[in-house]
Amino acid sequence: MRALRNSRPTTPSRFLAGLMGVILLSGCGGNGGSGNITPPPGSTNAAAVSLSATSLSFATQTLGTTSQAQSVTLSNTGGTSLNLSSIAVAGQSAGDFTETNTCGSSVGAGGSCTIDVTFTPTLDGSRSAMISVTDNATGSPQSVSLTGTGTGEFMVLSADRTHLVNAITNQPVYMTGEDAWCLATQLSDADVVTYLTDRASRKFDVIWMALTDNSFQSNAPEDDYGNVPFDGADFTNFDAAYWAHIDYVIQQAAARGITVVASPAFVGLTSSGGYLNSYLDSSDSVMTAYGAWLGNRYANYPNIIWSLGGDSNYEISGLYQKINALAAGIQSTDPNHLMTVELCPQAECGFGYSSTQDDWTAANVGTTPAPMSLNWIYDQQAYIQAGCATNYARPGAWPQLIGETWYEGEHSLTALQVREEGYWGVLSGCTLGYLFGNNAIWTMGGPYDTMGETWQSQLDSNGSVTQQYMGALMRSREFWKMVPDSNNQTLTAGYGSGSTLSVAARTSDGQTVIAYIPNGNATTVTLNMSMISSSSNAANSWWFNPSTGATTLIGKFATSGSRSFTPPDSNDWVLVIDDADANLAAPGVN
Repeated sequence: MRALRNSRPTTPSRFLAGLMGVILLSGCGGNGGSGNITPPPGSTNAAAVSLSATSLSFATQTLGTTSQAQSVTLSNTGGTSLNLSSIAVAGQSAGDFTETNTCGSSVGAGGSCTIDVTFTPTLDGSRSAMISVTDNATGSPQSVSLTGTGTGEFMVLSADRTHLVNAITNQPVYMTGEDAWCLATQLSDADVVTYLTDRASRKFDVIWMALTDNSFQSNAPEDDYGNVPFDGADFTNFDAAYWAHIDYVIQQAAARGITVVASPAFVGLTSSGGYLNSYLDSSDSVMTAYGAWLGNRYANYPNIIWSLGGDSNYEISGLYQKINALAAGIQSTDPNHLMTVELCPQAECGFGYSSTQDDWTAANVGTTPAPMSLNWIYDQQAYIQAGCATNYARPGAWPQLIGETWYEGEHSLTALQVREEGYWGVLSGCTLGYLFGNNAIWTMGGPYDTMGETWQSQLDSNGSVTQQYMGALMRSREFWKMVPDSNNQTLTAGYGSGSTLSVAARTSDGQTVIAYIPNGNATTVTLNMSMISSSSNAANSWWFNPSTGATTLIGKFATSGSRSFTPPDSNDWVLVIDDADANLAAPGVN
């Protein structure tokens, strides 16, 4: 027979992280107000169930990396033993909730046990499921609803703030990146998909893209569909159709595992090359409001890194104040995403190199804004090695990426020089990775294309392909632990200088040494083999061809003394030496 059911709350209660649910639910026959079973006459010995929560609501958790636990108490308030068939999580997002319990297969009369529920979201957004308790009590199965929100990024800073981690997989992330500046402002939806699909197939995981542009596309400030970003003054009156296209591009990138380094509005050195005048003419409140609008729109996207500025000269009075206001606005509604700034190009400001931290200091407008967390290195090809090395060595330096340097198809850059930029920089301290550039690709057929080639024809350019190989090499080793060999303690001889400079880096645990030799067999390099840590005192040595991605096993050598290596031919080569005990696959094989 059924006991009378008292009324119970119909709206799930919300709880703070870590608090135990306290709303009571009984199976059919329960008393929702007190949690006590009130069996009818003649049924005093029946098994009955009281659950200490109708629902558990979990606070927002970062995808794949953080968990939160709460508990439900199951009580047998009847006079006979409760036989449990199952306690299981089911429903739409069942994989995000796990349960453990002390109940076993039965609960004695008057006994109780605890069901612990852990929430570890696997996808962005609202997640929901239920615990279902199947037993021999009247009203079986009983249930508790589960809700939570997942938020995660493809790229976040590690706990020690030294490298990037995918918050969903909890794995270190190396940036194989590209300047795709005009992707959203110049191309149709179909062309956007063509570009992103190709880059994803080559394991490119970052693109740098303009959200708005008034200079570099064919019909600035219009996109391919004739929409403009602002239906009034710049940074106000946002056009719905334009921003829906921006949403689409970022969503298509996310679907392919690609993070968008998003530029809200390129500043430019002069009024002819960006939004410089609009920044200066806008009030701080307008800039803050624009940032808050952007942050609110994209706060829950898993694939955003904000990159402010752009060729922004610190000598222009009042400019950095506007960038600061924009940063504050974004931060006010989007505390989830990383942020950096591309500031003054080295050639314009006269530095030996350009970095976010140093340029902001030179601007003399106070400390770098709090949201900034990545160092964007911005240098000419010849200075990139010194820029990464110098900034890495400075006390309190943020982790850094090669944000911009000279591009393939510009400045008469050779294929060798494009590879030098990447290897010189990454092995000298820009350990986050390299945003490669190609003239035809960043312009996407716009008026600044000087190559005379279509962007489609450049998807498999020499620079594109060798950037792909470099990414594969770095991901096949502990790239996040790489420490530059700044004092040549590892690469002890043959390191050269200038255009023939060889550089090396060693993982902090001594598992791997990687050395880049730009002039091939014109030099012989000497390595201190004791820098490899090995319990068996043995190291495997490889040649990796940065032009083709091919590898050659040189041999196994003792991890003591010095050993000289001469590259196989006159092309540039990468020497990879690993602890033999690590049993690593060939370089570039993931």
